[in-house]
Amino acid sequence: SMVYFEAGNEYVLFGGGANSMWHQAIYSETWLFNGSSWAKSPQYGPSARFEGAMAYDPLRRVAVLFGGYTNNSGVTYADDGTWEWDGSKWNSITLSDPEGDGNPHPSVGGMVYSHALKKIVYHDGVNGETWLYDGESWHKVSSLGPELRNFRMVYDVERDLVLLYGGMDQSWNISSKLYSFNGIQWKEESNSGQEIEKHVMWYSRSKKSTFSAFGACASPWYDSCKTMM
Repeated sequence: SMVYFEAGNEYVLFGGGANSMWHQAIYSETWLFNGSSWAKSPQYGPSARFEGAMAYDPLRRVAVLFGGYTNNSGVTYADDGTWEWDGSKWNSITLSDPEGDGNPHPSVGGMVYSHALKKIVYHDGVNGETWLYDGESWHKVSSLGPELRNFRMVYDVERDLVLLYGGMDQSWNISSKLYSFNGIQWKEESNSGQEIEKHVMWYSRSKKSTFSAFGACASPWYDSCKTMM
């Protein structure tokens, strides 16, 4: 998991996994990249995982981490709660529950910061639940979102929408659909015709567009760049 940590003008990378005939491992290391070199942080906190959901909250100037796989077979999830990176160390967050709807279940999903909502948006791809996080508590806002794994999410600043594209459903079918979330409900925007998962997706402020590139698909690896919206 990696995000740009705006407060420190650097990238923060946490965890990851290696799975091959010769080496299998799940990591709990934190690495920082300043644009020219990498440095390993001596700080430890969250348990080892890969594909954890992580996003930067510019309002509170922290990176938020939740969930992820804890073994190479991808069947168990990190269950040590919500963590925040403050620029120098990890902090385990003690949560309140004013709405009485609990917290997200340990799982895998996607996470972005919504400038319109001024909150973190986390979508659980296993059960289709969508949650908002404000630094003190989680609040479930939808149970009817896409049930997909290996999708990618970005926040469209121009349209104030969370966009979700690609992934794999419960029947192992790779998705070609683009969804949007307005803070209340999900909507299917389009079907690109390109089935894809484990890809790269980003939003360009200068071009006011969302792009997707590189990933696994039903045919050989997808290595082109596609404008989504």
